[in-house]
Amino acid sequence: DLEAMNGLVNDIMKDNVYKKYIKRGIITKSSKNKLNEYGPANCHNNIKNKYADFDDGWPDLYICNHEDIKNHHVVYLASITNTTDLFEQIAVIRSIVKYRAKSLKVILPYLPVGTMERISNPGEIVTADTFIQILSNSIPITSSGPVTFSIIDMHALQEQFYFSDNVLVELKSAIPLLKNKLIPYVKKGKTIIIVFPDDGAYKRYKNKFNEYATIVCGKVRVGDERIVRIMEINKKDGKDIDINDKNNIFVIVDDLTQSGGTLKNCAVALREDSKIGGPNGISDIYTFVTHPVFPKLDKVVEIGRAHV
Repeated sequence: DLEAMNGLVNDIMKDNVYKKYIKRGIITKSSKNKLNEYGPANCHNNIKNKYADFDDGWPDLYICNHEDIKNHHVVYLASITNTTDLFEQIAVIRSIVKYRAKSLKVILPYLPVGTMERISNPGEIVTADTFIQILSNSIPITSSGPVTFSIIDMHALQEQFYFSDNVLVELKSAIPLLKNKLIPYVKKGKTIIIVFPDDGAYKRYKNKFNEYATIVCGKVRVGDERIVRIMEINKKDGKDIDINDKNNIFVIVDDLTQSGGTLKNCAVALREDSKIGGPNGISDIYTFVTHPVFPKLDKVVEIGRAHV
């Protein structure tokens, strides 16, 4: 997420209109590299600001250098991981607008509750819709128009339509960062093969990797179990993939992981599936995930060097 945010900030810095930058509410006096946080009223330049709460537990928030907001284009780097963050950052975003920011762009790298975007069983509640409605309907419009939310690799693309007309939504992806990392390997003569751990990842990202051969994994039922197997191999330029070529580099790509289980199962399938040459047929396997969430570390799967 940090690298993806840096990429977004670099893109924004190409536009000279953004002269001030903030991270979670503090305006900086540098237009390039200095990012601070919002915190309590005793703001000092020589200490890191921290969150503060009143005795009853409600947040005590303050925007340092708030006078710099007026008539400036502002970028806000947000991070919402729980309901407390949601309340605090809505309060700060609203205040930035009320301090008369000329425009405001909110970079929200990870959209929480993004996996609860639909009902599978009667009685379930689509919390993604509730979250987005609270967020987007709470934000006033700046003097130059609606606030823009920039989101990196939104898990379910239909969620962009949950936002109200009060704000604009800008979808970004971290995939260009991955592709930049792959260029040196290609120059060294390595063959890149992109692997999607399920059909959802394939549908989401297939058009971003037209220059590479791809493999799609999926679950099949074997007796009482559902195991991951290679479901599809898509050739590059109609040419067969030499799976046993030691110059191959396999990259498993997904937008989100919470335990690493899907990545491990896909790596196991690459190693073991007979379609691609058996357990000794694969050389290097890497994984790339935009959002490694890992909400419960005790449930994180150990993938291990035997697979990746």
